[in-house]
Amino acid sequence: MTDSPVTGKGRRKPLTPWEHKLLLAVVGIVVILIAIVAVVFFWPSISGGWNKFWNDPAKREQVQHVPIGDLSIELTKTPSPRMQSPPPAQAVASATTEVAMAPEALPQTPAAARSRAMSPYKGFWYEANLTPERLAKLVEDALLRDPTGQQLIDEAKCARDGSCASPMNYLEAARVYDPQARLEHVSELPKYFRSLVLDCTIKGRFMVADIFKPQAGPMRGRTDTSRMSRFIGLAECVFKNPRTGQPIIAQFCANPAGKRVAPPPPAEPPCVTLTFNHKYFEGGKVHWGVGSTTGRLKDHACNAQRQGSGKWEAWGSRCDACIPPVRYLRRLLGSTAEWVQNYAYRTRHSKQTLRFSEEVWTKAVYLCLKASDGSQTCGVYMRPQDWQGRHHVVVPDSLWMADNGDCPN
Repeated sequence: MTDSPVTGKGRRKPLTPWEHKLLLAVVGIVVILIAIVAVVFFWPSISGGWNKFWNDPAKREQVQHVPIGDLSIELTKTPSPRMQSPPPAQAVASATTEVAMAPEALPQTPAAARSRAMSPYKGFWYEANLTPERLAKLVEDALLRDPTGQQLIDEAKCARDGSCASPMNYLEAARVYDPQARLEHVSELPKYFRSLVLDCTIKGRFMVADIFKPQAGPMRGRTDTSRMSRFIGLAECVFKNPRTGQPIIAQFCANPAGKRVAPPPPAEPPCVTLTFNHKYFEGGKVHWGVGSTTGRLKDHACNAQRQGSGKWEAWGSRCDACIPPVRYLRRLLGSTAEWVQNYAYRTRHSKQTLRFSEEVWTKAVYLCLKASDGSQTCGVYMRPQDWQGRHHVVVPDSLWMADNGDCPN
């Protein structure tokens, strides 16, 4: 009997290396042929679909608006610099001034408009070169549609760029900011607006009204006249009531402007502290004084002392017997120097802090520690040059030396 090509267990003989390579080549050729047939038959529909997509501006906008975290890059909004004609020099200068002096004067870009529209706080009316006549006409048209003044002047514009005023919002703000105008009804607004005059001399920070409107819709939001203030700069004018003299409309955003905001008072300079430790504080005392060629330290809220972390108290009682020799002071400050203030107090804690105004930087301060047994330390002196403009100075413990009759004087 001859051998069968199939083994007794029903398995085919393995392919030789040459047969294996031939099989792979055949499979590769078949895959390539299938790909070619697919391209020939389906390319027209693929090409037409892509062209249709790319020629659709709305879909192309979706592709070219790339979000990055909380930011977004709009690639289709800005034309190529080569395609832009340069703006007139005067316009460039004006825009630069407006940006520097008033944030509301920034160009009304689509991104800025969307940001305002998304905020719960809205503006009144964003429009370049707005005039009182234009504002009066907007209110008149809105009152024709709704005589109560409760509906927005332009609901679509509110959704688009955050211009969400209603006639009633303007009336409420005018009643607060210009009470002498005595406006009673929303129908008086057009005449009131036409009476306003342009004034470019009024500058400074003013309260400015805005509108709280977190939800979309035709009905107005809440007028807020106390939340926001902003600066009316060199490039911006206001519309004022010539009868009362009150500025009422900010030119760049048509938000009602109110009372002038006074600049905050200059901050008081911080106090100067001098901290040291009294090793023998139980039953001990501190003698200290101020030396100067220009007189006493002036009264000041900073002038105080504290033991440990306790409350601040007035400086201790005057001590005429605590005056150290003046000879050493005059070597420090000059021949006209005198000890002009001298104090003594009993200690309840090892940590002691004296507090002064910055005037102390021009003075010398003397410290001496007394123990309950009558012994004392040599004086430690803070000369004017030792302060070095510091507000917190700590006297090292190593500076305290026992007075054995050899202290400098």
